[in-house]
Amino acid sequence: MNPVDSFIIDYPHEDIKELMLVTHQLLLDFIPNVKVGIKWNVPFYTYKTDVCFMNPKQDHLILGLINGPWLKDPHRILTGEQKLLRHYIIRSIDDLSLEAFYELIKDAILIQEENESRK
Repeated sequence: MNPVDSFIIDYPHEDIKELMLVTHQLLLDFIPNVKVGIKWNVPFYTYKTDVCFMNPKQDHLILGLINGPWLKDPHRILTGEQKLLRHYIIRSIDDLSLEAFYELIKDAILIQEENESRK
């Protein structure tokens, strides 16, 4: 079992564990050649560089999106004002819009591809 699977399985709050399992599977499905690992004590998902991370809290899950300020957010689901990061707050499965989720991840990967082509 990889460290991310162990992290999710061992998480003590069942509702948040369920959100993490669903979100984890979506990230595995949506990010091509994804690499997963634990950084700063939370699961990270990497394409060419870090795309996002899951940060579980007692009553919600934060999906942290690297390069968040540059992501298109037509559904207006992102929060935060950090320089390089935006958050998608997930409190229940109902908060998880597959269309919005997919668009954000697709855009995050496109930003990485564009940054790579500039090098």
